[in-house]
Amino acid sequence: KRAWNWGFFWKLFRDLVGSCGLRIQNLCVGDFEESVAADWPKDAPGVAGWVNTRLVRHYAWSDKLADYYADQYRSSFVLCYLLSALAVMLALLPAWFGESLKHLPDGEILFPGGELLAVGMILGLVLWGNWRRWHDRWMAYRLAAELVRQLRFLIPLGGGRPFPRLAQHLGNYGNPSDSWMYWHLRAIDREVGIPNARITSGYVKDCLEYVTQVASGQIAFHRATAERNQRIHHRLHASCLSLFGLTFLLIAFHFLAHFTLPSGGAHWQGWTFFAGFLPAIGAALAAIDNQGEFARISKRSRAMAERLEQMNNDLKPLLEPGAVVRSREAANDALRLAQIMVDEVLDWRVVFLDRPLTPA
Repeated sequence: KRAWNWGFFWKLFRDLVGSCGLRIQNLCVGDFEESVAADWPKDAPGVAGWVNTRLVRHYAWSDKLADYYADQYRSSFVLCYLLSALAVMLALLPAWFGESLKHLPDGEILFPGGELLAVGMILGLVLWGNWRRWHDRWMAYRLAAELVRQLRFLIPLGGGRPFPRLAQHLGNYGNPSDSWMYWHLRAIDREVGIPNARITSGYVKDCLEYVTQVASGQIAFHRATAERNQRIHHRLHASCLSLFGLTFLLIAFHFLAHFTLPSGGAHWQGWTFFAGFLPAIGAALAAIDNQGEFARISKRSRAMAERLEQMNNDLKPLLEPGAVVRSREAANDALRLAQIMVDEVLDWRVVFLDRPLTPA
């Protein structure tokens, strides 16, 4: 557990672009179990309290470590692309302020020095992030956390466990069932065991109600994720098009000024600066959008919310008074839901395994 989280830039960027607002980020890493206590209450009635008490520690550490390394990785690639645009700006500024710089002490090396610093920061972030394996650790801890999440509603019913599976054409991405994450899940499963309870109709309904609660939480999460990522994608895409459109208008105006104005507009050195800097910002925003996979995440989360809601609706008739519920059927329903959730996170893992931290 780290004491400080320096990857706060990602959340600032996410809130600014996705919500048009800024929130002060707490750099201190809080207690992991306390951070998830609201979603994993140990004093919950019935089987929920029993299973939360035994799994919350395992989930909290996997989930919060995944969040920590995701912040480091995402902050790094956002900063790298923005710094690349800054480096272009610093390279173009001398063409605009060239004469003024001659009157400043060391003015001629001011902007080249800043450009050197920006490029050095890009290389430093990439090398440090890859050496610390931020990307790989994010993938591993997120998969571990999501596997533990499924145990919440599978253990009380004593049914099977979801099997991490990948399509054959994705074999080069590694077999999750041979990973330390799946080994860790099996060890947790053995340690926790099963509750000491009588399998009655009331107990099975209690378990199914807990299944629907977990699914409802995931539905709300995926809906919020879909909306936020759609906004981020739309705004980054719109900003990119606007910047290139503005560059086109600027160049067209410069072209017309050459034939219409007496001096041809050549006395203003800002033409070169803005014609080069605006496309650089647009390219940086497009690269952030591509690296973050915001459009794909939005579509996936929207589809997952719809699928989970359909599963929840299928379970609701079983919770009605007088409904006959068999434990085997309930366990199979819970396993189907868990398998859907595991398949989704494995597919998500494949998508982001192809997005390592690179300088370009």
